[in-house]
Amino acid sequence: LSFSKMMIELPEYYDLVVVSAALLSIECILVGFFTISGLRMKMFNKEFMSQFNEEHKKATGEEEAPIGGYPDMGNGYYAKKLGYKEWYDFNVAQRVHYNFVEQVGPTLILILVAGLVCAKCAAILGFAVVIGRFLYTIGYKMKGPKGRMIGAGIIDIALLGLMGLCLYGTYKWTCKYCPCSKKGEIPNADLQIIEFRFTLYF
Repeated sequence: LSFSKMMIELPEYYDLVVVSAALLSIECILVGFFTISGLRMKMFNKEFMSQFNEEHKKATGEEEAPIGGYPDMGNGYYAKKLGYKEWYDFNVAQRVHYNFVEQVGPTLILILVAGLVCAKCAAILGFAVVIGRFLYTIGYKMKGPKGRMIGAGIIDIALLGLMGLCLYGTYKWTCKYCPCSKKGEIPNADLQIIEFRFTLYF
């Protein structure tokens, strides 16, 4: 059994949909790197972590507690020794990244699926999420929780648009299985669909 050919037909402008999804993925990685990684090494430096060396050695047999404070994510055993300002700044940065990580998976799926319904609309909404994420990160870092509102508003509006496109597409695509549709066709179909063609050799 071998596959010799595969043709995939995508809607016009779907390349922009893919670009917006790729940019969002890259942005997620960069936000983690620039918002939390450096701050972690600054807060949980060698001098700070030395106060845990004795306990760490008793518990693990290792000479020194790990620089960077892992596995503490901001509210654990090590973080209890931080001052309030250090604790607050670290958790703001952590929350910026966590919120991104929590939403990036579903958002990417929404962008890619919505692109099959209306590629232009999905691309615009995808880029809006990218911009919203940038403003969310900058605002949250500079002004705390209140500073995230503009970015969060842009993100939420874009996500509502993407979800609407996905729901519309889901309805249209599943209508062909409805008994009321004629000959299995989608009523008033106006969607562009991916087509896969395989040539198989035995």
